[in-house]
Amino acid sequence: KQWYQRRVAITAGYDRRMNKLLKRIRMERISSSIRFLEPYLWVAGYDGNIKCFNKDMKIMKKIETGHTQPIMDMCHNMGATVTACKDGVVKIFSPNTSPVLWNSFTLDNSASCVDYRKGIIMAGCCDSSVVFWKNINVD
Repeated sequence: KQWYQRRVAITAGYDRRMNKLLKRIRMERISSSIRFLEPYLWVAGYDGNIKCFNKDMKIMKKIETGHTQPIMDMCHNMGATVTACKDGVVKIFSPNTSPVLWNSFTLDNSASCVDYRKGIIMAGCCDSSVVFWKNINVD
């Protein structure tokens, strides 16, 4: 096969204390954001979706987000799952393995990063701006 016919992205976990590779996962597309919230590993990708892995690193669920372009960053905590996408949309989901879309915002530019802390959603944009939404009732 030609190199351009099949591109495989690999996500790997490394244990520094034991000096060894824990697990390597072959992904269909490039992973753009990885978050661990016990007991699951959440991986956002360039396909615009999120994959949820169990403790054995087996894919448990593929979550369709509705994004039309790559997810650039994802924040996943006990309060919400928030995605920032190259399509300029920030989406807020319930933080579980069957997420419900709670809200979404459209930015003037592509979103490059996102965070959610204490009721404030922050999104960094590709035009060097940072956008804040406060008192979002998502908890």
